[in-house]
Amino acid sequence: MNTTRKTNVEICKTHGITDKTLQAWKNEGIDIYNDEVMAERAARKHGASGNEMSAARLKKLQAEARSATMKADQLAGKLIELQEVEAAFTKLGAVAKSLLLRMQADLPPMLEGQSPSRMSQIIGESINSVLNQMSDPDGIAWKK
Repeated sequence: MNTTRKTNVEICKTHGITDKTLQAWKNEGIDIYNDEVMAERAARKHGASGNEMSAARLKKLQAEARSATMKADQLAGKLIELQEVEAAFTKLGAVAKSLLLRMQADLPPMLEGQSPSRMSQIIGESINSVLNQMSDPDGIAWKK
């Protein structure tokens, strides 16, 4: 049962009924603030079968369970805000770009006059250095 009192307009909109229907149900003694009762009554009014109403109730319960689980996870600190994830990926992109551009500037003088096998070794070492710097969150690449 919903503990927050909805307005008549909100109830009508939620259940797809008119104010006239809502008033009639209220006069019949229906608890118009009970979402479950109202959903069942509205479903019958709109011609839903018992199976359809049961399926709708099940979907509602599942949605409420998912919502409660997410709220609990959020309170427990298990969920990360989308803005934090976006900021982390932006930072990762900036660090990767910086390190790769530096590698582009550093490699040509190091490769000049080297044999192909030595060039391959120097390039491999440079790649390993970039990857090591990217994987070290306390490293200088992440301090900028």
